[in-house]
Amino acid sequence: MPSARRPTHLGRGTSDTRLQATEEKKQGSEATKQELGMEYYAGLLKTDVRIDNGSSANDMLFRNMQLAGGVTGLLGLLLLGFMASNGLL
Repeated sequence: MPSARRPTHLGRGTSDTRLQATEEKKQGSEATKQELGMEYYAGLLKTDVRIDNGSSANDMLFRNMQLAGGVTGLLGLLLLGFMASNGLL
């Protein structure tokens, strides 16, 4: 059990408070797992895949194009950085 004493100084945080926060997170996640039960996981398997959130094909295309544009831009920057670091520009 964590001790009930509090740190007597003001600082960035002590190992006692970090340990206590970690223990609280563990207890919270275990409680969440216990609350879900078998009905939740059975619903994941039994729910029809065709039931969606009402997004159209245009919405999905737009998101895919955003992803492709972002990846292309990132790869372009990496290529430019590589060429600049090797004196090719």
